[in-house]
Amino acid sequence: GGKDVQGRYTDYTCNMSAQFQGRVIRWTPVITNECATETPTSTPTITLTPTPTQTCPTSWVAAPSPTWSGSSDQLTGVEALGSNNVWAVGATSGYTGMVQHWDGTQWSAVPDDPPGYSEILEAVSALSANDIWIVGSYNYGSLGGTLTEHWDGAQWTHVLSPSGGTNGWAGLSSVSALAPDDVGAVGTTDRIGS
Repeated sequence: GGKDVQGRYTDYTCNMSAQFQGRVIRWTPVITNECATETPTSTPTITLTPTPTQTCPTSWVAAPSPTWSGSSDQLTGVEALGSNNVWAVGATSGYTGMVQHWDGTQWSAVPDDPPGYSEILEAVSALSANDIWIVGSYNYGSLGGTLTEHWDGAQWTHVLSPSGGTNGWAGLSSVSALAPDDVGAVGTTDRIGS
């Protein structure tokens, strides 16, 4: 800030740019990979012109979804490989599975490989951009079973999975991929045994 004849500060500013005696003093936050944070530098920086700084968003921002069809649509699982590679899964109110991908700018629908019946996608887990798993359930009348699909970097492929019994209902609600040959999923069934 500015000083008087005795060397005492007469003006001050905190965490912002200011002008004292014709000089602009610029406060510069430290930029991190996650977001700009307001951390003061250890020594003041004096420049002739102010420099704009990047700041963090202060709230969540809604991004339109391309496959949203009704008020009962739900996204129930999300997996982020990075700020420009996020996958979300769920189902429409008509029991059609939804797979969506965020590329850093917008969401886009990605067709999955349903078993030919109604489906609900519940969870997603990713090892890499070309090794992603989704789980859920399919329904056919009063019967249903577990649903497992795999992304190879280009398309989703339906992978057969055990359904926990015969002539009953079963579904998977969570998945965790630990390695290409180590993927686990859990869920529920209305039958115990076979």
